[in-house]
Amino acid sequence: MKFKSVLLCVAVLAIVAGCAVTRGGSGTTSKGEPVIGEIWQNDKLDQGFTISSVRGWSCTGQLSDKQRKETVKSTAKVPMTCDNGWTGTGLISVDRLSGKANINFRLSNGTIGNVKIG
Repeated sequence: MKFKSVLLCVAVLAIVAGCAVTRGGSGTTSKGEPVIGEIWQNDKLDQGFTISSVRGWSCTGQLSDKQRKETVKSTAKVPMTCDNGWTGTGLISVDRLSGKANINFRLSNGTIGNVKIG
């Protein structure tokens, strides 16, 4: 129990101190194409996620100030922009204590998929 308390304190200090943090995972599109994803926080405390495909595209969603300030468990609908001009929407569900997340996404070209983090 003491170890969990120390670990939680370290995680909270990293967030309060403005440290950059990332955590990755993987998933697939509805057509079975593999994708990787990560949730991140930069040193300015911006938070979001990035999903990348083996086909070369990469899409990012960034949480709004209100979404960032939600409680421990939160779900948010987040607009996404891609490096190839596509747009999309991600529905992200995050357990901020465990660092686990699930991201369902739909892109403007019709691509649908899911990424599990943690």
